[in-house]
Order: sequence, then C-alpha cells, then structure tokens
Amino acid sequence: NDPGSSAGFDMEMYGNTISPHGGLSIYLMGPSGTTYIHTVTTVGLVTATGVIHLACFTYNANGSGTGVTVYGDGVPMATTNPTNTLSGSIASASPVTIGNAFGSQYFPGAIGRVRMYNRLLSSTEVAAMWAAGPNAY
Repeated sequence: NDPGSSAGFDMEMYGNTISPHGGLSIYLMGPSGTTYIHTVTTVGLVTATGVIHLACFTYNANGSGTGVTVYGDGVPMATTNPTNTLSGSIASASPVTIGNAFGSQYFPGAIGRVRMYNRLLSSTEVAAMWAAGPNAY
C-alpha cells in the first residue's frame, strides 16, 4: 500500500536521511489512505550481505505512532514518526503482497518465513523468535 491509496500497512527496507541503509519504514494507513502513521528506524538493520535477520513490527492499535514498535533481530529499534495523523482503522480487504510494491518495486534480496498474527506479540515473544534461530521462524 501507499499513503493516499487505501487502508492497510506497509513495511519497507531502504535507506534515506532519517534511516540509513537497511533501515525499516512502516506505514499504517487509515480508511481514506490520507491519514497515516509513518514510523522509521533511526539505525540500520542490514550491515552485511548473506546475513539472516529478523525484521518485524507490532502495533497496539492506539491510533498513534507511539503504538508502533519495530524490532531488528529480536530487539526494539530506535524510531521516529515523520507523520502521525492516523484516524480510523487500518483494516483492509486488499491482498497481501510480499517483496513487491505496486507491481513494479521488488525487494532485491531473499525473504523467508513470513508470519502475520491476529494479536499483539510481546517483546519477550519477539526476542524468543530471534533466539530460537532462523529455522524456528
């Protein structure tokens, strides 16, 4: 999804002035697509090729950027919220796409073992996934 299009969420890995190479960017869009939370990590996750990482985020549905926690390798990452205007639900009937945005922007690496939960994971659960190793998640 893209701000301005529809409700839902988006997690991207890229680099810019806020988030260095391997930084994570999370968008949570409201029903109109014009109100959203944009959370960006202020540190990068990927520092070497061929290294397996666990990247995930949780959202407690409080309607604010303070409800988003981004994890890198099981540890909460420092973040900032360039945009924090969400109103309404992020629920969406749109299909989930992984490694592809807008049918033309593709993630240039490998993505494996994707999970989505219908509940908020605790920081202990996220840390345990990372500690269990890549074959466990």
